[in-house]
Amino acid sequence: MTPDAGHFSENPDDLVILDGRQSQRAAAIQRGLSRMLRQLGFVCLCELGLKNNRRADVIAVGPSGEVWIAEIKSSAADF
Repeated sequence: MTPDAGHFSENPDDLVILDGRQSQRAAAIQRGLSRMLRQLGFVCLCELGLKNNRRADVIAVGPSGEVWIAEIKSSAADF
């Protein structure tokens, strides 16, 4: 479900962007990580494009302004 402008879903899974590049395992990790970070008071963005033409799998801003970036590795091929 995509939220309409100004209307946001209460379902945390709706807040994770799946663009088709992720495996099902990576998508599940992304959802779980986003849930955990939200429980810790962070605000999360997924699949954020960076200035160097790379993308951050998950970026989160914490309650005191700290920024965390997580790179999801879900298979041996990722390493």
